Amino acid sequence: MGTVVWQFNDCWPAISWSVVDGDGRRKPLWYALRRVFADHLTTIQSRRGGPALAAVNDDGEPWEFTATVSLRGLAGAVLDQVGVAATVDPDTVLTVPLDMAPGSASEFLVADADSGRAWWFGAEDKDIAWPPAAYTAAVEQTATAARVTITAHNLLRDLTLYPDRLHPDAEVGLAGVTLLPGESVTFTVTGATGPARPH
Repeated sequence: MGTVVWQFNDCWPAISWSVVDGDGRRKPLWYALRRVFADHLTTIQSRRGGPALAAVNDDGEPWEFTATVSLRGLAGAVLDQVGVAATVDPDTVLTVPLDMAPGSASEFLVADADSGRAWWFGAEDKDIAWPPAAYTAAVEQTATAARVTITAHNLLRDLTLYPDRLHPDAEVGLAGVTLLPGESVTFTVTGATGPARPH
């Protein structure tokens, strides 16, 4: 088994589906690949009967899997909720059909598990009436890094910082984070020391 990535790098430092840009800087796909190749992965997938929760155990030991799956509206309100608990054997995928599904483009599923979060939206991005992004940001500077904390006031999808736009040596530890209203995430930015150099 394996994965063929198209494409690994770009010849230009631009936003695209590549893993790194022409200068080797990490793009959002790099962070997504790190998540999906973890030993434990939770996803929500489409099946003939509707959505299903999939727990992937690439570890050599059994996984005592627990998750809470909720159906929510775009404002974040919980419309329905169910708990899931099971043992996932080594090197297997456990699939659990879900008895709930988004009934419109303004609803989505979110599964909170010990392996992280999984999302499943009721429509394509272009068909969802996303609210304008509303958030607050706070920055804490240390001797070696900047900690940028974003607090969501509404649903924020795939939140990503691009610190290399301000300093070409700046790197961030996270990307592609989706937040529910009221949640916060802290990005740690490192490498931006000295004056900025042109690309």
